[in-house]
Amino acid sequence: MMTARFKNPDCRFLGISTAAASPDSPLGRLRTRALAAPHVERTGAVLEAGGDGLRWLGWSPAEDADHDALQL
Repeated sequence: MMTARFKNPDCRFLGISTAAASPDSPLGRLRTRALAAPHVERTGAVLEAGGDGLRWLGWSPAEDADHDALQL
């Protein structure tokens, strides 16, 4: 999928997924790249990151969240 987008420079890729299986998986590496982008902002459970042709939107508890207090 990702190599096909080079045939048309105006194309966009939209992926929807659950969490990455590991940080070394393709999705894990994409998340790492997004979090290293110039714009990273968390508002509650929503994490937005982007820059250099990439935009990441994810929902997850904050790193310092009290996981025992979280409710589904």
